[in-house]
Amino acid sequence: MKTKKNYVAYLCAAGLTFALMSCNKVSEKRPEGAAKTSSDYEDHLISRKLTKRLASEYEKGNYAVINAKRKEPDAREAYFDLEVLEGYIAYVKKRALEKGVKDPSIKIVLGQYPKDSLIDRRENTAYKGYQMMFLVPAENPKFERAQVSVKADALDDIEGLDFAHIVPPERK
Repeated sequence: MKTKKNYVAYLCAAGLTFALMSCNKVSEKRPEGAAKTSSDYEDHLISRKLTKRLASEYEKGNYAVINAKRKEPDAREAYFDLEVLEGYIAYVKKRALEKGVKDPSIKIVLGQYPKDSLIDRRENTAYKGYQMMFLVPAENPKFERAQVSVKADALDDIEGLDFAHIVPPERK
């Protein structure tokens, strides 16, 4: 008799677990084709093979257009030192929290250094006219597809981050 009660209890527990898991999956419905969003960085990792493919697609597409009328190829890469990024992330989190924004994000924005002048004493003079990337804090938009326009938000007065090391192609 005791064995029969344990068996029924296990069956009920398994059924309840299955039902709860099923309900949870229903509540996670996303539009077809929409990417799963997560704050866990591991959910956002991509393989080196894919990074090479994406870089190749950029080189064949946008980069070819950018360089079609240039005398020398433009920069394709930029990097920030990890310590600088960690410090900037901490700065953005602190300033966002002060403003009541609990879920900030950081946008990567493409820009171009002016051809005729330096923007700051820290700019490398060899970078004049090259495309570049800078970071700006933003409220996390909570949408799947990036918007084209840059809209004002509560974090507009928090400074961005530049002076990444761009990597212009080697001159031949």
